Amino acid sequence: MLLFFVLGFGGLLATLVSLWRSRAVPRVAVLILLIGFAIDIAGRGTEGHLITFVGATWIAITILRGGKPGPNRCCSVAVMTGLGLGLLGFGPGRGPQP
Repeated sequence: MLLFFVLGFGGLLATLVSLWRSRAVPRVAVLILLIGFAIDIAGRGTEGHLITFVGATWIAITILRGGKPGPNRCCSVAVMTGLGLGLLGFGPGRGPQP
């Protein structure tokens, strides 16, 4: 049982860190999740779950709406759609010529 709590807590922290670093969701929502987890651990389960629910709902709405563009999103979209092929060295005058 102790192993479950330790690994579960580690998984939650890893999830929060990855959400924070990804910038795919608002950082305030990640902080709300962290505050909710802390309140839950402190023994106030109902309040902690309600606060965590607010943060998780905010994150879900952000993801469903498409999220906010990060600093490199325009470049990654250009590469995925083929518009950024010149950046990869496959444009005219670059790469192997037939």
